[in-house]
Amino acid sequence: MGFKEYSILKSVEDISSEDIIIARETELIIDLVVKNMPEQRRKVFEMSRTEGLSNEEIAVALSISRRMVEKHLALAKKEINNIILTLLLLLVFLF
Repeated sequence: MGFKEYSILKSVEDISSEDIIIARETELIIDLVVKNMPEQRRKVFEMSRTEGLSNEEIAVALSISRRMVEKHLALAKKEINNIILTLLLLLVFLF
């Protein structure tokens, strides 16, 4: 699995080795966060992001409400954002 939504607004020629490293490290961090999520939240997130299912399709597949799917996705995004923000702040203070 991998969170493949890292995008940069550069042409292919302008992508540096550093950009590639940052993208890979970000993907690894997101993968670790997702793997440590509660099972239902992880399933919902993976079905949405990896499999591309709609909230309604996920709700039917997991026998939960669409609202619960939305809640799981919001919590997953918040968890990922919090970890990335924390790591960025650590980097700022360390360097």
